[in-house]
Amino acid sequence: MEMECSALVGKAYYEIKLDDIAEWWVLGGRCACCSHKGPFDRARLERRAQIRFLRFASDFLRCTQCGNKHHNRIYIAGKMPR
Repeated sequence: MEMECSALVGKAYYEIKLDDIAEWWVLGGRCACCSHKGPFDRARLERRAQIRFLRFASDFLRCTQCGNKHHNRIYIAGKMPR
């Protein structure tokens, strides 16, 4: 179940903050170069990203396949089990 964050929150991607997305949603990153997708540690990203907007928080993502750090996007990877 892959979903864009804007579809879940109802805002444009550049307006969404990390706080707008509930904790039970699993976030993932998509590489702009090789299209590799994978989940990431949300708590670690929240500690590192001082600015809470997703568009700036995605600057802290690095692709584990090709090493790209630029223009990666955050998406909803799924829902945590209860």
